[in-house]
Parts: sequence; structure tokens; C-alpha cells
Amino acid sequence: MCLVVRGENDNGVIMNSKIRPEEGYQRQQETLIVWQEPNGCDLALSFQEVNGCEDIWYVLDYTRFHFFNRISHLHLLPKSDPMVTDDFGLNIALPQPSLKNLQELEQTVSTAARNPYTRRHLVTAISETAFIENLLPLLEISEDLESFDDLYRLAAIMRDIICLNDSSVYEYVLKDDIFMKVVGILEYDREFPNMKASHREYLTNHAKFKEVVPIRNPNIVAKIKQTYRAQFLKDVVLARTLDDGTHSGLNQLAFFNQIDIVGYVQQDTEFLTELFAILDASPPDVERKKEAVLFLHEIAGIASSLQGMNRGAFFRTLGEHGLFSIFHHTLLDPDPRIRIAGVAILGFILKHDTSMIRSLCVAQTRQRDEVEKSARADTPSAPPLETPLVELLVKCFLEEEDEGLRSQFADSLVKLLDTSPLDGTEGIVTHPAADAEGEEFLLSFYEKLIGVLLAPILTVDEIALTKADDGATDVLVLDERRASIVGLLCQIVCFAVRQHQIKMKFYIVTYNLLAKVAILLKAREAFVRLGALRVLRTCIGMKDEFYLRNMLKLDVFRAVVDAFEATKGRYNLFNSACLEFFEFIRAVSEGATLNIVAHLVTSFRTQFEGVGYVDTLK
Repeated sequence: MCLVVRGENDNGVIMNSKIRPEEGYQRQQETLIVWQEPNGCDLALSFQEVNGCEDIWYVLDYTRFHFFNRISHLHLLPKSDPMVTDDFGLNIALPQPSLKNLQELEQTVSTAARNPYTRRHLVTAISETAFIENLLPLLEISEDLESFDDLYRLAAIMRDIICLNDSSVYEYVLKDDIFMKVVGILEYDREFPNMKASHREYLTNHAKFKEVVPIRNPNIVAKIKQTYRAQFLKDVVLARTLDDGTHSGLNQLAFFNQIDIVGYVQQDTEFLTELFAILDASPPDVERKKEAVLFLHEIAGIASSLQGMNRGAFFRTLGEHGLFSIFHHTLLDPDPRIRIAGVAILGFILKHDTSMIRSLCVAQTRQRDEVEKSARADTPSAPPLETPLVELLVKCFLEEEDEGLRSQFADSLVKLLDTSPLDGTEGIVTHPAADAEGEEFLLSFYEKLIGVLLAPILTVDEIALTKADDGATDVLVLDERRASIVGLLCQIVCFAVRQHQIKMKFYIVTYNLLAKVAILLKAREAFVRLGALRVLRTCIGMKDEFYLRNMLKLDVFRAVVDAFEATKGRYNLFNSACLEFFEFIRAVSEGATLNIVAHLVTSFRTQFEGVGYVDTLK
């Protein structure tokens, strides 16, 4: 048996070396195999990829042992013994685990697990000999003896077994009576001899399985527990050492379990009735209500990963049982966990189908309008009306103290306001009725809510300016909360200018919005100034004479130049943004935009002549 290397171009033989059992073959630096020929000549094979080196190394190893009957890293047994035979004729056997042979077992499992030729046979050997079951008792023995070397070997063996990426192994290690011992073994790591994880303590004291409503299907309960354990194993226990294959395998197991769990929740009418009865109970059980909301948050998050049609059917089913009514409680709840859960559930629905929530808002608005028109709103017998969800979102956005939640409310508003046709990538087709509802939604929003939403910008001129440290520049001082709100509102305005051109034009000219935006260029916070500049840039980018005339009339460019001059040529983000703003104007200078260029040149030539560090203003 020979090791032959041929050239890539002419297929000529470059090396022909007879494989001998006595040769001292060595693997070095992961990509080198070196040995010495009988004549004293040193040879080496160098590989570009580690995987290629591993494959040849194992083939070389197996070939030597197969032909010369030598003892390898793997146990070779007589043909009469129970065994697993690999593709090269090797008999892989796993002896009964004990503290005496742990070192040998670690080497055996590690060697076989790393090689694609023996991996599947190792899985068979593990399952046929109840290897894991016999390995687990050694944890308690090793801990009693404080034998850390054995504990490190146990952990290495268990990691290699799990990383075999075999479904039968996953099924076994995730069992109720097995999982705790498995994570106990994996608490030890020889790379961190002075540290030990506390997986068992966490699972015992903190990870409690709680049923808000009894789940009557034991298979679903088992799948819920198995899914949690798979995710805990993937995200916590093996987060540092997990390879891509095992990560994908555990994800796949959890995904298929989640499909079954969502299907059960969707189809069990009795379960859903009991669940939403908790939310509608009067007087409410506050703790159970919170648990129900958190459960809905979790199940909605799982459902959001399903295919489009299945996801839509799930949310429609929950909506029929009262899902949409929870937002009036959750979004205003004093507990931030519940507010987070509420806005997340809303986000999951909006990500799938905004028209579902938009239709709800339209129906709520119509109902309120009908009550007001019939003059029954003040009658004692009139039923209490829910605030339309879109109004609730505006209120929550303006009043929320948590910056992260405020940003999520802004995202939800933008999704609701985006009535552009869907592209059908998930099989969703727009209908004329949906378009009509979208238009009705926007008309109502711009008539009743746009002024409320943009009030923090519209009233910015009421704030007295203060002098900067240099005493020469006026500064707009906003508190932290208002600065955050204004920054997000600038993003919403940019979106509205692009998407709702006619409606936004009317609003901009009626309330002199761009003049108020120009004042924001004096803000102390850089992100507020950048947001204001982005609004002006968006208006220019529309190449609409209406916006351009309005900007010239309100002299907003003076505010831009003043803000640019205030940077004093310092190389920072706002200075670069201003330069890009002027470059953008020059790039789009055609038609009505030429008036902007002429205005800048005639009005601010002196200021621009002093900017010599770039060519933009020359």
C-alpha cells in the first residue's frame, strides 16, 4: 500500500511512498504530516485546509492498522466479539466506562468523533451498548473523590458525543431523568480549571415549568420541556464550544417541536378559552394575568418563526379569542416586563400582516365616530369604548420612560403607517378592500393624530435658547426624554415625506414644520441635529418644487450653514453630515433644485470661501 501524490497539471507522480507500520508518522501544526523514509530522507505533506489534512491523516492511520494489525487510537477486537466495523475494516468497540479507562475512552471517542468515516459507527456503538447510561454514574463518583482529571475527561467525552449531531443522542440526553446529569458533567472544563459552571443549581432553583392553563396533552408537555433543554444546551451549556452542525441540529429539533406546540395551542379551543378568560376576569387576578401575557408573548414569538400562511392562521385564531384586546392593558401596565411583552406581541403581528391591526384600528375609530355622531357618548347606558389602538400607540410613544420601549412603539407606528402594497413574498396578496381601509386609516391619522404625535417638534420654538460655552452660539437644550422622542420623530417624518406625499405636504405647510425642524439644528445632542438634517435632506431628495419653495421661504438653509459653522471645521460626524448634505444638493441640482444652489452661493459665499479643507463648497 502506497501514498501517492500527483501533480494538478499533468497528473504526473510527484511522490510515491510505501506505507510502513514502523514509520514515525507525525501530524504537526494541523496542516502538516511528516515522516522519515528508511533511507533517512525526511518527507512532509502540507495541506491548505485543516479538513484535508485530517482526512488523509485518518486514512493513513487506518490503512496502517488494517494491513499490519497494530493497535490504534480505536479498540480492535477479534471478529467473534461484538463490534462496529468501519469502512476500512476497523472494529470500533466501547468498553464499559470506569474511572480506570476514562483516559482511553476520551481518546477513543475524540478520535472517532472527529472523523467522518467513523462518526456514524461511533453513534451505533453508543446506542447499542447503552454507553451514555453507563457513563453518567461516574459523575457522582468523581465528584465524591474530587477527581478533577476524571471530571474533565467526562466532560470532554460528553461534548464529543453531543457534537455527533445525532437525533437519537439528542433524544436520550434531553430526557427528564438524564438531562440534569448531562449538564452536571458539562459544568467542568479543563480549559477553566479554577471555574465551575452552576447549570444544575440554575435548573433546580430558577428554571421552573409553569402551566398558566393546564396542557392536557402529555406529548406537548414533553416537547415543551425538550425544547427548553435543547435551547439551554445550545445557548448556555455549550455556547462556547458548539460547532455549526450541532447548533443547526439542536435548532432543528427545537423548530419541529415548536411547530407541534403552536399547532396544539391553535387547535385546542378549550385551552384558548381558558387562557383569555384569565385576561378578561373581573376582578382580575393580577399575577395570573401577567403569566398569561408572558405566555402569549412566548407562543407568539415561536409562531413568528413559522411559514407565512401558518403564522397568519395562528394570529387570526388568537384574534378571534380576544388577542387584540390585551394591548389596552399590556401597553399601559406599570410592570415593564408586561409592556415589553405587549409591544413584542404587537410587533410579531405587524411583521406578518399590518392590515390585520390596521383593520382593527379602522373598526375602533368607526365605532367611536358613530357613538359621537349619535350623541350617546355621554349617556350612562353607553358601553365604554376602547381607545383606538393607533391612538394608544401614540400616547405610549410620547409617555414611555424606557428608551428601548419608546423605539419599539415608534417602529410599530411606522409599520402601521406603511400602506404601500405588499410584494407577495409570503403569499399575501393585497385586495381593494385592504387598500380602501389603508386610505381610511391614513385620513383618520392625519386628521386627528399627526399633530399630537409631532407636538414635541411643533412646540420646540417655545423653548428658550441658551448660550453655548463660547458665548457666541445659541443652543437648544432638551431634556434626555424629549431629545430621544424628537430624534425618533425625525425618522417618522422622513418616512412620511417619502410615503405620504400629498398628506404630508399639507401638514408641513400648514404648521411650518420645516421651520421647527430647522430649530433642532441648534440642539446640544448630535443625534437630534443629525435627525433634523436628515429630514431636510429627504425633502430635497423628493425633487418637489413644493418642498424647495417652502424651504427657501422659511430660510432653513441659514440654520444648516450656522450649524455647520458651529463645528469650526472639527472632524466629527455632524461636520461630515453637513458636507454630505451640500454635496447631495450639488449632485441633484436640476430643475427646481438649481434655485437652492443659487440661493446657497449668493447668500453664503463668504462662509463657504473659508472652508478650504474639502472641495465640496468650492
